[in-house]
Amino acid sequence: MNTKFAVGTTVRSRLLQDQSIVSVIDDRIYPVVVPKGSTGDFIVYVRDSYSKQRNGMGNTEECGLYIVCGSKSYDTSVELAERVNAICEGFSTPGIRRMELADSSEEFESDIYMQILLFNII
Repeated sequence: MNTKFAVGTTVRSRLLQDQSIVSVIDDRIYPVVVPKGSTGDFIVYVRDSYSKQRNGMGNTEECGLYIVCGSKSYDTSVELAERVNAICEGFSTPGIRRMELADSSEEFESDIYMQILLFNII
């Protein structure tokens, strides 16, 4: 799958190759929502947009991908976010010319600290 529709799956596969992430979250990287009953630290990814700009030179595709790093520990959520950013910033593969961090924020909900990263994907 080399389309922007599948960008989350591509990024998930890349994150699961990193031992420093897997050692913290195992394989708990989920699309859209954390499944009920899940425990432990996690990453959730959500594609926010997907658009095509057409011009005389061809098409340009862009999308946004939110990656949320969640933990009961603030420090662990930050460490996960830093590692995710290091892996994703500049990442490229067929279907992804480049990932760039566009924005980030943090939230606290249901006893979980969340670091929210928004990547633009070209």
